Amino acid sequence: MDDVSVVRCDTFISKPVVVINVYPNPVIDELTIEAKGNTIPIWFEIYNTIGQLICKGSMVGKIIIPTNRLAGGMYVIRFENGERLEYRKVVKGN
Repeated sequence: MDDVSVVRCDTFISKPVVVINVYPNPVIDELTIEAKGNTIPIWFEIYNTIGQLICKGSMVGKIIIPTNRLAGGMYVIRFENGERLEYRKVVKGN
């Protein structure tokens, strides 16, 4: 065999971008966070409008967060998977 070379495969393969779905928005009783096909932990933190941490946790595929005890208003969710940060706004209705 001639013309054989060895090349690192990870230089050619890019990791797929995980799409995070947050619903319903506005939310009343339960907020669903879903990352279909995700296989690594995604950490999340939920903050109110004055920057107080309301809730935090991690997920892989899907999580349902009870929101019936939260006050009405806007919240920001911060997502991190070790490589990427993403933010989403969610409105809590009454």
